[in-house]
Amino acid sequence: MMKIALLVPNQEMLDIAEGVIKELQIDIGYRKVIQTVDAVNEARQAVESGSHIVVARGYQAKLIKAYTNIPLVEMRLHAQEVGLLLKKAKAMVKKEVPGIGLIVFENMLCDMSHMEELFGVHLYIAYLDKIEDSTQKLYEMSKHHPDLIIGGEITCREAEKMGYPTLFYTSTKESIREALQAAKKMAYAAEAEKQNLAQFETVLDTSFSGIIKINAEGNIIVINKLVENLIGKNAEEVIGLSITDVFSEIDIMAVNSILQGKRENYTISVNIRRQAWMLMMAPIQYDEQITGAILSLQKVSGAVRKDKSLQRDMFLHGFVAQTTFRNIYTENQQMKNILETAK
Repeated sequence: MMKIALLVPNQEMLDIAEGVIKELQIDIGYRKVIQTVDAVNEARQAVESGSHIVVARGYQAKLIKAYTNIPLVEMRLHAQEVGLLLKKAKAMVKKEVPGIGLIVFENMLCDMSHMEELFGVHLYIAYLDKIEDSTQKLYEMSKHHPDLIIGGEITCREAEKMGYPTLFYTSTKESIREALQAAKKMAYAAEAEKQNLAQFETVLDTSFSGIIKINAEGNIIVINKLVENLIGKNAEEVIGLSITDVFSEIDIMAVNSILQGKRENYTISVNIRRQAWMLMMAPIQYDEQITGAILSLQKVSGAVRKDKSLQRDMFLHGFVAQTTFRNIYTENQQMKNILETAK
């Protein structure tokens, strides 16, 4: 099963999370309070310890997302939490329609639509790119003359220096529960994908046909063992290459036609290690979009191949092909169709 790691900025959040973990019965083997400066290294350490998905918040999540490829669930303030903050801020200011400044990292906010109407406030939102931006964002917000500032620890401290009353935002169990539930769903989906991939690879490697999968750009992304043996290269050597780089007999125009949805299939005979193979190509279509194509290679049976003794007699009599279909160049579409049929 895919494992989840929880990284939070303070002990209070971790204590709340412990209760949510028990309530949801989620296996969170790695959970830790971390410093923002260590966020990236801590996320990598979590993965090295066996975790596959990381749950984090705010600037810590932003750093992990920017500097790693680790699957990440970003903890956001729940709409209920934002509502409670606005209600408390309004009570503190004691104005009918106060101006409230909210300075946060964008990845922390939920949908803020209609919050002003619901709570009777003028809401001014500024997004931080990094913690050091707090002072600059406060100066920019001062033109709106907010009555109170909601923000993190550093923002609140700087706002107080400028004479603003402040309100510190903190995650409650609602946002933690929502993030952990999202991580749990992600883990189930990733596990299902992992199992499907394992089954797909088993089918590929036990198939009597050569199987190749290409992406929408015509580059190889999967080959099975039979194809590896045929071309004398392992998957790592050819993945990422264009299909025509590996099989030069394939018409790049035909490949493009398949990938662009202009034709439904493409068939051609190819010669690999002095044996005839039939190559068939069909598009992969998902949600009305072509995401790639599957190519299958099937060995031409003895009944279809010409008799070997006849081939030898023709060779001895000098009936040897000096060129291939690839040597025939034409711009005429009808001739192109004839050549394709002949192949």
